[in-house]
Amino acid sequence: MKEVIKKGINENRELLNLRDEIVKFKNQKGTKEGGIKMLDELRIEFKDDEEKEDRILELLDFATGWYQVRYRIWD
Repeated sequence: MKEVIKKGINENRELLNLRDEIVKFKNQKGTKEGGIKMLDELRIEFKDDEEKEDRILELLDFATGWYQVRYRIWD
């Protein structure tokens, strides 16, 4: 998932498409903790690009549950 998300951010894919990649990870038995860890690692990689880092923060909101209920990935 990490490389797919990274590539998607570099290609400026839509946020909900990137969210779908995290949902695929979850459906393949990916854990909330594992998803958050990978997104945190990407956040560090993108720390020098504010726009890309913001996209990771939005994805983290989906993963951690800090988004509207219908968009949350894990309970």
